[in-house]
Order: sequence, then structure tokens, then C-alpha cells
Amino acid sequence: MKRILWAVVVLCVLTDMGVPAFGARKRPKKPAAPPREEKPISPPSMRVPPSMASFTDDMSALAKQVGLDEKQVAKLTALRKRRDEALAKQDQADRKRIESMQARIDRAKRDSDRQRLTRELDRSTERIQRTLAALAAQHERTMFFILTPDQKAKWNAPILQSEVEKLFASLGLTDTQKEQIQALCEAQAKRLSVPASSQTAGYTIKSLASQVSLRVLTREQRAQYAKDRADRSKSRRPREPVRRDRDRPNL
Repeated sequence: MKRILWAVVVLCVLTDMGVPAFGARKRPKKPAAPPREEKPISPPSMRVPPSMASFTDDMSALAKQVGLDEKQVAKLTALRKRRDEALAKQDQADRKRIESMQARIDRAKRDSDRQRLTRELDRSTERIQRTLAALAAQHERTMFFILTPDQKAKWNAPILQSEVEKLFASLGLTDTQKEQIQALCEAQAKRLSVPASSQTAGYTIKSLASQVSLRVLTREQRAQYAKDRADRSKSRRPREPVRRDRDRPNL
């Protein structure tokens, strides 16, 4: 009897010490959980300098279109070089600023700090882009000043006409109507002192569209144009979220 009790005591001691019972299979140890990997915060892509289009990009085509003389070509070429140098210098300084802010994001330890710095970088990038665009526009005005009023109109009128006709492309404009639009655009182009583009001449294009609607379009075309504008306006409105009554009991 004592031997049996002694065997039971020994078995209990071994079990308490972590020794597996006789015949029991050893349980494999659970692999250590890998360290929690922080989700990387995607920094904004490095700003690539936007293509600052200029009316002087193709000097030979410009000279042919508006009738530049040799002195004007020489002045515009020199001003274009000065413009490119100024933009490159500004862009280099901006890149250093962005790289410095990006380095701060990379060194940040906490997600909250990285998110905050990323938002700051986004705002700084937007300011930098606006500054660069304003600098380019300033040089564009200086170069456009070299042109005579007639030359300015020759450059701006085709751009305005192209943008205005796009607004009425679905109405089936006649050749006579296109000539009337051309006359309106040429008259408006003489009043502009800056090179026009679809990005910078929004107000002028809108004003011309109103004139075309009142003075060029037929009654049927005017009604169709109003309908098209209403449809485009509706398509741009944000859609309201669909409400679902999930708590409604099934009948």
C-alpha cells in the first residue's frame, strides 16, 4: 500500500515539474507570434514638375501663325530661356523642401506622427504647385507683351473658337454658325492681353458661350443646349447614399 502511495506522490511531483506522463506525446511548442507589422503610410508621390506649356513651345509655328519678325523671335527666345531657368531654379528649391519633409516622415516612429507629417506634405505640395504655376504665368505675360494686338488676336482666336465649339458640338452647327462663332471669338481675342488656354480662359469661354446661345443658335438648338447643360449638371452632383431598412422584420 505504501508503495502505491509513494508512486502516486512521485507521479504528481513529476507532473507539477512539467515532465510528461508516461506514454504521453509531447505537444509541439507554438511558434512565437511574429512582431506586429505596422502598416506603412503611403507618402504622397514625389511631385513631378508639371509640363508648363507655353505659346512659345514651337517658335517656328508661332512665327508663321501670327507673323513674327526677326527681332520678336530673338526677344521671345531670350525670354523663354530666362523663363526656363527661373522655373528650374524654383523647382530645385522645391524638391529639396519636399525631400526634407519626406525624410521626416520616414524617421517618424508613430503612425499618428507619420499621418500628420504626410498631411503637411500634401498641403506644402499644393502650395508649391500653385507658386510654380503663378511664376510660369508671370513669364508668359511678359513674353506675350512682345506681340502686337493683331498678333495676340491671331493666337487667341483659334483657341477660343475651338473651346467654344466643343460646348455646342452635339447641336450640329452649320458652316454659317461656325463663321459667326469665329467672328465673336476674334472680337473677344482682341481684348485679351494674356495667352488664352482652356485652363486660363474659363470666364472668357463662358461669356462667349452665352453670346453664342443668344445670337447664333436657333430656338431648337437653344432648348437642346439648355437640356444638355442640365443633364451635365445632374451627372456632376454627388449621389445620395441609398438608405436600407435592415431592421424591418421579414413578413
